[in-house]
Amino acid sequence: MHHKFDKLLIRTWLVAILKLVALFAIVIFLLSQLPHDDREMESYGVAGAFIFLSIVYSIYFYYQLRSISRAQYPGIRASEAMISSAFLFLAMFATIYTIISAGDAGAFTEKLTPFTGSYVSITILSTVGFGDITPVSVAARSVVMIQMILGLVYLGVVVKVFASAARKRKSSRDNEGGTEHSDPRG
Repeated sequence: MHHKFDKLLIRTWLVAILKLVALFAIVIFLLSQLPHDDREMESYGVAGAFIFLSIVYSIYFYYQLRSISRAQYPGIRASEAMISSAFLFLAMFATIYTIISAGDAGAFTEKLTPFTGSYVSITILSTVGFGDITPVSVAARSVVMIQMILGLVYLGVVVKVFASAARKRKSSRDNEGGTEHSDPRG
């Protein structure tokens, strides 16, 4: 039975890693497809993009919580959910920064591409703030402040929600006698 347990655990980890790699590839591809022409970007609008991406993120977040509550290894599933939701959070703001920059080349200290938009988003979430690319316009500074606040919420609340869901699932699974081996990681 222990051998079967090891295979299932390894398979669960591999599936989680493959899903993360697929998500990263899809999001990076979509970011690379953002139009670079100012006129094309203006049609998106920053507020519209923010609302749309927030809805997509919320649906994804809900899906992640549900999948943790059903997982054989909720700890692995929660880890995958935290990584993927953080990546989507960063991609959401990278997209918005790129849209702002395309609409107003002076919104940041340099015109942003999807790559530099991602760089700015990661720099802000990590609170490093290198200062090489900074927001200049009111719109850009406003979105940066929103990301800072939501980043703190993410770090303080989202991680706790996923971890709590994993603990709750593990506890209910163990109480139901769903596993023969207790795995502190799972």
